[in-house]
Amino acid sequence: MTPALLGRAETGGHLDLPALFEKLRSGGPAFAWFSPEGDVVAGFGAVARFTGSGPGRFQAARAWLDALSRSVSGDGGEAPPLLAVGGFSFAEGAAGSPAGFGDASFFIPAEVWTSGTPGRARWRRVDAESDTPRPPAPLLRPRLREWSEREWSEGVRAVLERIEAGTLEKAVLARAVEIEEPDAIDPARVLERLVSANAACYRFFMRPASDAAFVGASPERLVARREHEAISDAVAGTAAGAGLLESGKDRSEHAVVVRHIVEALAPLCDGVEAEPEPTLQRHRHLAHLKTRIAGRARPGAHVLDFVERVHPTPAVAGSPRDAALELIRALEPSHRGWYAGAVGWMRGDGLGDFTVGIRSAMIHERRALLFAGAGIVAGSDPASEWAETEVKLSVAREAIADAGR
Repeated sequence: MTPALLGRAETGGHLDLPALFEKLRSGGPAFAWFSPEGDVVAGFGAVARFTGSGPGRFQAARAWLDALSRSVSGDGGEAPPLLAVGGFSFAEGAAGSPAGFGDASFFIPAEVWTSGTPGRARWRRVDAESDTPRPPAPLLRPRLREWSEREWSEGVRAVLERIEAGTLEKAVLARAVEIEEPDAIDPARVLERLVSANAACYRFFMRPASDAAFVGASPERLVARREHEAISDAVAGTAAGAGLLESGKDRSEHAVVVRHIVEALAPLCDGVEAEPEPTLQRHRHLAHLKTRIAGRARPGAHVLDFVERVHPTPAVAGSPRDAALELIRALEPSHRGWYAGAVGWMRGDGLGDFTVGIRSAMIHERRALLFAGAGIVAGSDPASEWAETEVKLSVAREAIADAGR
């Protein structure tokens, strides 16, 4: 049965960031999102939830939000658009992933804070029922057997053999690393560190219940649905120093991602254009090639329609996609869970914004599970790709270390 929701908007005031971080520490369902442009979306509590699995998870999540939006009534006036926050795992079958986030998880926050419209929106169930309590998320699974550098080199060579044989253009391999601290890790404090140190990234915090939290600082927008357009960023090609724009290997890898996104957006847009040349996206330890891609979205196209078509990009999977995903499943020693999945928010009118869940950590009590990947293409060197993953892992590692001081 679909719950009926009643909304009340409060206007005025300003976004109090210290209060936001403190509220994240209070427990329960919570979400926070910081864009490079300065937009902030946060939500606390849950008046309705969605969990899904399998190939239909994207459209099932849209149908859930559509049904709830039809049930919304105002409180003495027109209700604001309903907001849902959450995301999707990298691949289907994530039920065994750390903290049991599953394939898809969204909730309608009872209290919404945003920077775009100063003030807050509050929601409650008209039927006065509380949302069905969720069982505690399970502990992170037993410590992973991490890929050794020798095993990593063997995996990279296996990808290169497929590329040489002509059956593959690129595959992204990911490493899992687990951290265990003496004391409980505060994910809200980790987010604070990520927000202050990674201004050019999408910084996010997702906690569906009272247990594990998924936190990260991603350089890569997956796709956004604005009033009249869809926007995506191709981010691929990585280097720690200068020369990225002149690197034939990196530009070739980047072009594969641009092509995929253009082709994915085209059926839902009237005209899709990519910037003619990539720009350099600089971060603290790494630089990436970036190309903005945009098209005029057709009426009725929902942000999840775009997410379903674009995810996963060759930047986190490979190309051709099916062949790359098959090889990832065969080579990687553990399921990625929500690493390289899609995290963000969506509204009842179809607008929304999602980032790729990389440079991230799944945190539960004293333990954190980190992943980092590297795109393997013709000419890749196993040692160099291993070193790249070490730098990428440092984003979450440093934030966790700083949070504990």
